[in-house]
Amino acid sequence: MTTTPVETNAKNLSLRVVNERTFNFILKIGIISIIILGGVYIKLSSSLATRGFELEELKNKRLAITQELEKVEISTTIPTSLYALKSSEIVQEMPSVKNQKFLEVMEGQVAMK
Repeated sequence: MTTTPVETNAKNLSLRVVNERTFNFILKIGIISIIILGGVYIKLSSSLATRGFELEELKNKRLAITQELEKVEISTTIPTSLYALKSSEIVQEMPSVKNQKFLEVMEGQVAMK
């Protein structure tokens, strides 16, 4: 059985139509996939940026709490240290300084001679 040129052209035309439809379908799926993946990427990157700001805020809060804790420790340590110095026998036996001379060791630092 031989095919006529009209039948061959009809088959080629139908194959071309099927190929165009398949190509258009794949193209539409590709474009939709790109749009969806772009949206997911934007969502994830904005979520990551938000978490970065939250992390920085938590670090600042932790630093503030640490500084406040150091202030409290210093404020409780100083009176205890002064009380210990006043009650120390070694300090009680030291003579008091009458002629105080101060030397500037480095800029802003002072030593007593």
